[in-house]
Parts: sequence; C-alpha cells; structure tokens
Amino acid sequence: MYYKARRMLVLLLIILKETGPTAACSSSCSSDCDCRRRGLTSVPQDLPTTITWLRLDNNAITTLSHSDFSRYRSLTWLDLSHNQISMIHNKTFHNLTSLTRLDLDDNQLTNPSADIFVGLVNLQRLWLDQNQITNLPADIFVGLGNLGILWLYQNQLTNLSADTFVGLGNLRDLRLHQNQLTNLPADIFVGLGNLQILYLSQNQITNLPAGIFVGLGNLQILYLHQNQLTSLSADIFVGLGNLQTLYLQQNQITNLSADIFVGLGNLQTLWLNQNQLTSLPADIFVGLGNLQWLYLSQNQITNLPAGIFVGLGNLQILYLSQNQLTNLSADIFVGLGNLQTLWLNQNQITNLPADIFVGLGNLQSLTFYQNQLTSLPADIFVGLGNLQWLFLYQNQLTTLSADIFVGLGNLQYLSLHQNQLTTLSADIFVGLGNLQILYLQQNQLINLPADLFVGLGNLETLELSRNSIRSIEAGMFNDTTQLRILDLEYNSISTIAADIYDILASISTVDISNNPWQCDCRMAPFKQRMNGSYPFEDQIICAGPGNLAGQYLRDVNPEDLICEETTPVYFTLSTKRIVDSTLNLSTISSSSTFHHSAKSTSKAQTLSPTLKNTPTAVLNPKSTSEVQTLSPTPSNTPTADLNPGWSTARTDSRPPFAFQSTITEIISGPTGGGIVLSVPLVATVCVFLGLFIISTIALTVWCMYKRRERDPNSVQILATQTRQAHPVVVTR
Repeated sequence: MYYKARRMLVLLLIILKETGPTAACSSSCSSDCDCRRRGLTSVPQDLPTTITWLRLDNNAITTLSHSDFSRYRSLTWLDLSHNQISMIHNKTFHNLTSLTRLDLDDNQLTNPSADIFVGLVNLQRLWLDQNQITNLPADIFVGLGNLGILWLYQNQLTNLSADTFVGLGNLRDLRLHQNQLTNLPADIFVGLGNLQILYLSQNQITNLPAGIFVGLGNLQILYLHQNQLTSLSADIFVGLGNLQTLYLQQNQITNLSADIFVGLGNLQTLWLNQNQLTSLPADIFVGLGNLQWLYLSQNQITNLPAGIFVGLGNLQILYLSQNQLTNLSADIFVGLGNLQTLWLNQNQITNLPADIFVGLGNLQSLTFYQNQLTSLPADIFVGLGNLQWLFLYQNQLTTLSADIFVGLGNLQYLSLHQNQLTTLSADIFVGLGNLQILYLQQNQLINLPADLFVGLGNLETLELSRNSIRSIEAGMFNDTTQLRILDLEYNSISTIAADIYDILASISTVDISNNPWQCDCRMAPFKQRMNGSYPFEDQIICAGPGNLAGQYLRDVNPEDLICEETTPVYFTLSTKRIVDSTLNLSTISSSSTFHHSAKSTSKAQTLSPTLKNTPTAVLNPKSTSEVQTLSPTPSNTPTADLNPGWSTARTDSRPPFAFQSTITEIISGPTGGGIVLSVPLVATVCVFLGLFIISTIALTVWCMYKRRERDPNSVQILATQTRQAHPVVVTR
C-alpha cells in the first residue's frame, strides 16, 4: 500500500510539472499567457491570437521585430523586462494599438530608433529604466498622447533635447534620476501641465535655468537631490503652488535667497540637508504654514536668526544636527507646539537656556549628543511630558541635578554615556517608570547609590561599562525585574556579594568581565553559589592575590580563598595581652589605647580562620609600672583572651614556639575606647624617652665633674662632712 501511494504521488507531480506551467505558455492558455523564466530566445508564435496579457520577462530574448507581435493584436499588457534586448526594429509594436502597458526595463538598449513606438496610441505606462540608453531621438515619444507614466531612470543619458516630451500632456510621473545629465533646457517641461511627480535626482546637474518649472502647477513631488547644484535662482519654484515634497539635499548649495520658497504654501516636506549652507535668512520659511518636516542637518550653519521658525505651527520634525551651532536663543522654538522630533546633535553647543523647550509639549524625541554641554539647567526638560527618547551622550557633563528628569514619565530611552559624570543622586531616576534603555557607560562613576534604580520596573537594558564603579550593592537591582541586558565590564569591582548571584542569573545577557576581581575570602559566598550554569561565571578572572592571578574563580579551590587583611593589636596602660605573628606587642587599658596593625591570614571556608605557628606573647603586669616576663602561648591555646583584667599565658609540656591564636577575637579589639597608636610610634616615643633620661644623667655627671674641677676644696669639705655625719666603725 505504501509503495502504491508513493507511485501515485510521483505520477501526480509529473502531471503537474507537464501540464501546469506548460499550459500557461501554450496554445491552451486563455487571455493571460505566462511565459516567464523559460529561457526563451524569441517570442513564441503558438499562443492564442486573442491573448491580452503576455509575460515574457526573465528570458534570453535579444532582438525584437515587427513579425513577433503581428498576430497578437489584442494585447493590452506586454512585459519584456529582464531580458537581453539590445535591438528593437522599426514599427515593432505598430499593430498593438490596444496596448496600455509596455515593460522594457532592465535590458541592454542603447540607442532606440525614433519610430520605435509608432502605433501605440493608447499606451499609458512605458518602462525604459535600467538600460544603457545614452541618447533619445527628439520625436521618439510623438503620438503617445495618453502616456501617464514614463520611467527613464538608471540609464546613461547625458542630455535631452528641448522637445523630447512635447505632446505628453497627460504625463503624471516622469523619472529621469540616476543618469548623467548636467544641464536641462529651460523649456524641456513645457506642456506637462498634469505632471505630479518629477525625478531629477542623482545626476550631475550644476544649474537649473530660471523658469524651468513654469507651467507645472500640478507638481506635487520634486526630486533634485544628489546633484551638483551650488545655487538656485530666487524664482526657481514660482508657480509650484501644489508642491508638497521638495528634495534638495546632497548638493553644494551655499546660500538661499529669502523669497525662494514664496508661494509654496502647500509644502509639507523640505530637505535641505547635506549642503554647504552657512546661514539662513530670518524670513526664509515665511508662508510655509503647512510644513511638517524640515531637514537642515549636515550643513555649516553657525547661527539661527531669532524668529526663523515663526509661523511653522504644523512642523513635526526638525533636523538641525551636524552643523556648527554654538548657541541658541531662548525663543528659537517658540510656536512649534506640534513638534515631535528635534535633532540638535553633533554641533558645538556649550549651553542651553533654561526655557528653550517651553511650549514643546508634544516633543517625543530630543537628541543633543556630541555637543560641548558641561551642565544643564535643573528645569530644562520641564513640560516635556510626552518625551520618549532623550540622547545626551558624548558631551562634557560632570553633574546632573537630582530633579532634572522630573515629569518625564513617558521616557523610554535615555543615553548619558561618554560624559564626565562622577556621581548620580539617589533619586535622579525617580518617576521614570517607563524607561526601557539606560546608557551610563564611559563616565567616571565610582559609587552608585543602593536605591539608584528603584522604580525602574520596565528597564530592559542597563549599560554601566567603562566607569570606575567599585562595588555593587546587594539590593541595587531588586526593582529591575525586566532587565535583560546588564553590562558592568571594565570597572573597578573587586568583590561581589552572594545576594547578587540570583539577580545576575535572572538576566539573559550579563557582562562583568575585565574587573580587578580579588579572589579572597570575600568572594567565598559568591563562589559557593556558582554551579556553572551561567555565562557570567566564566567572566570572573582573578586579579589577586598574586598566587591566584589569572585564574578563573570557577576553578579556584574554596580552601584557597583566604584574606590578607589588617588585624588590630591594642596597647593600653593596664597591660593585658600581646598578639602578633611577628611578635608585635599589645597592651590594653580602660583609660587609653594604642593600636598597631598586624597582618593576619584567615581561611575563607570558615570566615573565622586561625593562624598556625603564630607566637603569642603575654605581658601580665601586677601594676601599670611593672611588666612580667614574656612567655609563649602553646599551640593548644584556642583563643586569645581580650577581656579587661589580669591575664597570664598558659604553658604546657609541648615544645616551645608551637603557637596558635584566633584572629577573630583579635579583630574585635578591646571593649573600651581609647587612643589608638601604632607600635612604631610607641617605639619611637620610648627611644626618645630613653635618650632623654640618658642625656639627663650624662649632663648631671658632667656638671658635677666641672664643679669638682672648679672648686676642689668644696669636695674635700663635703667628704669631711659626710664622714662626720656617718662615722665609719672599724672592727677588728
């Protein structure tokens, strides 16, 4: 049964292959014959003579003659595009009087003959684009009075005769872009009163004659971009009252006359970007009340006159980026209440007036990146409640006021990266509940407040890389439950709390690499949480201590996570205990305390490690002036007693210098307060005190010696008096 069904399926596929496509390009096809992609080199002659649609595109036809279509006189659409046609003989289409659409695009035509289209009196659409046409005979389109669409773009036309389009009164769409035209006759478009779309872009036109567009009162879209225009006559657009879109970008225009756009009351989109404009007349946009999009970016504008945008109440998009603006007047945007997008990036603006954005309540996107802003007024964004995108990166901002973003509840994207921010106030992002993307990388941030991201429940991307952040608080990301990307690479984070592990595990993309991780006891709790399930576990490479440098934390034995930390050793007037691995001395008193820091080593596994082979010396005085002899503490001593009072060292029969002490108790220090001094300081004081006593004794002896030399009789008298007062009794 299986093999029978399989044979039937194969047979069905064969039938479909033979009857399906073949029937569409054979004598059995109806009014529409689809002969595409069949490798045909000529027009098939076995098709029904009554066909109206014939698709011959994507074949290998190279030549067309009168006989090819003489039997298909009912055709209304003939598609010959995407072939290799280089020659079309005279009157090839002479009998196709019903033809309304002819596709000859994407072939290899170079110089079509003048009478090639004779007889096509009903033709409405003619596609000749994407050929290699270098020249058009002056009367090639004569007789095509019904033509509405003519596409000639992407050829190699260098010039056009003045009467090329004569007689095409119904033409609505003319596309001449992507050719090599340098000049156009002044009257080339005469008679094209119904023209609505005119493409002249991507040519090499250097000049447009005055009056060239006269009579084109129905023109709606005019493409002049990507040419080599340097200037435009003041009346070049006179009469184009229905023009809605004007493309002038990517030329070399250096200046525009004040009244160049007079009469263009229906203009909605104006592209002037990527020219060489340095200034604009104050009243250049007067009368453009319907303008919605205005592009002035990528020029060399240094100043905008006050009131230049007055009257543009319907403007929605304004691009002023990539100019040389340094300052903006406070009222430059007054009246632009419908503005939604404002780009001021990549200028040289150093400051902004506090009320420059007042009245822009509908603004949704504001870009100010790559300027020279050093500060922003606290109320700069007041009233921008609909703002969704705010770009402030690549400036020189050092601080931001705590309430600068107050009222921006709809903000979704905030970029503050590549500034010089060192701190952020804890509540700077309060109220930004809809924020989804926050960029703070490449600043100079060191410490982040624990509650910095509180309330950012919709945050998805957080970039904090390339700062100097030293630590991440455990609860910092508690509110960012939607976080999907967290980047903390290239900071100064040395340790991380175990509580952060679960947060990192919940984020799909985490980067904590290239930080100076210290693989000591402080990383032990985090290490204990690691199980190899998350990529961020492979990003922690130890920078210290030295014996672990270069190793991955995942590979380090927990027993090796030990701390090199400062151990406080205390000196007091009522001496009690001395603890130090290098025989550092400590005395403890309730009256005054002297402190010395001694290095101790603790194992991370227990977090209260002990030191072996550590001698413990004990001073057990009976009074503040009497000190007992030092005696070592045996190795079986579990802890060092630091409670105030009297203490002596325990000894037993074990070998000397097998000592042990517990660092946890030493770190806790004395229970009382006091002055804390280091051992070197105490030693220095003692040395000076000893020198003082010795000097005093020496001075006394020296004085007595001098006195004796000066008055020897006084010495004898003193001796006689001494003998009289204390007679010596001699016994035999």
